[in-house]
Amino acid sequence: MITEDKVMEFLDMLPKHSWLKAYVNYAKTKTTSPAAYHIVCGLGCISACTPSNVGLLHAGASPIRANFFGVLVGRSGDDQKSTATGIARRVIREAQPHRLQPNPVSPEGLKESLAEQPRQTLVYSEFGDFLTQTKQGYGEGLKTTITDLWDCTVVTRRKAKKDENIEVRDPRLSILAACALPFLTEHTTSTDWSGGFFARWFFIHAQRERVDSFPARGKKTNEGQILAGELAKKTDGAHYFCGEIEREAFELWDQWFKSISCRKLPKIIAGLRSRIPTHALRVLILLAVDLGYTRTHSWNIDTLLISLAIEITEMYVSSLQSISESLEPDEESRVRRRILEYLKDNNGFGSLGEFIREYRYPVAISKMGIDWLACAGYIQKFTVSQSTRDAEKDDIIMKLI
Repeated sequence: MITEDKVMEFLDMLPKHSWLKAYVNYAKTKTTSPAAYHIVCGLGCISACTPSNVGLLHAGASPIRANFFGVLVGRSGDDQKSTATGIARRVIREAQPHRLQPNPVSPEGLKESLAEQPRQTLVYSEFGDFLTQTKQGYGEGLKTTITDLWDCTVVTRRKAKKDENIEVRDPRLSILAACALPFLTEHTTSTDWSGGFFARWFFIHAQRERVDSFPARGKKTNEGQILAGELAKKTDGAHYFCGEIEREAFELWDQWFKSISCRKLPKIIAGLRSRIPTHALRVLILLAVDLGYTRTHSWNIDTLLISLAIEITEMYVSSLQSISESLEPDEESRVRRRILEYLKDNNGFGSLGEFIREYRYPVAISKMGIDWLACAGYIQKFTVSQSTRDAEKDDIIMKLI
C-alpha cells in the first residue's frame, strides 16, 4: 500500500516544470484522497490528451503506445476514489472535451464509438459494476475488446444490416477507474489475475491519511482551468517517437528488469510479472510527454526518465502485493475466509444455520468450507440436533481455535 510519504519523495524527484507534479499538488488541495491516486489520475490526463504518434517503436515485438488503464483501489467510501477520478475528468473535459466518451455497454457499441472518435478516454467511478457486468455471458465480449485495445489492436466490426465494415486502424483507448477492494475480492478469481485482462491494468492501492474538514476552505480558484490549459498546450503540436536509450539509462533499466524477473511475488499475481516492464515503459512515455522530451525529433531515454518510471511502477508492484493479501483464488477460499470473519465477529462461536442466514451462501459449499477449516485446525465443529415442530434437524456448531 502506497503511503503519503512515498508520494512526497517521488514528487521531489520530478523537475519543477513537471505538469504531473503541479497536478498532484493541485488535486491534494481539493480532496483528502490518497496522493498516490492523483499520480495515476494525472498520468491518465496526460494519456487522454497525448497525440497518437508518440511511443516506443523498437522496445519489443510491437510498438508501445501512450494509452493507459489506471485503477484506484481502496476502501469503499473512506478513500474518496471517485472524487479523485472526478478531478481528472474535469481537467480532461477542460483540456480536450471530445476525448471523454460515455462508457460502453457492449463491444459493438465501443467499436462504433471508436470509429467516430479513435482517441478517447473512459472514466468508471465504480469499476466493480463493470466487473460484475462482464463476469459472464454477453459482457465478456466487452472485456475481451478492451483487453485487445490496450495493445492498440485494429478494431473491426461488420454491421449486420448493412453491407459495410467498421475498421479503426489506430485506436487509442485510455481508462481511469475506481474500485473498492471488496469488489476485487468477491468478483475475481485466480484465472482473472493469471489471464490477460488484469495484467493490463495499472493498480494503485492506498488509504486516506490526510484529514481536512473543509478542503481548499471553499475558495473558488481557476487553478484547474489553468492546469487544463497547460496540458492542452503541452500535448498540442508536433510530437515524435523515441530514438534510442542512452547507455547509462539502459544499465539502470537492465538492472531493474532483472530484479523484477527474479523477485518473489504472491502466487495469485505472479502471472502479471511479464507485464510489469511494459507498464514501466508506458509510464515512461507519459513522463516524456510531460517533461517535453517528445517535442524533439528522435528523442532519447535518459536516466531521469528511467528513474521516474521505475519509481511509479514500483508503486504498482507494491499495490499488487498489498491487494493480493485480500484476494482468494476461488469461491471455496472466499467462503472459508468469510466463515473465519464471521466467527471472529461473534467471539469465536457460531453455527452453520446462522452463517447461512447472514451471508446467504449455499449449504453445500458452506459445509465444505467448515470441513476444510476443521481439518486444517482453524476451527472445531460439533454436530447437534435441534427439534422443530415437524422433525429434528442437524446443525453444525463452530468454535474458533
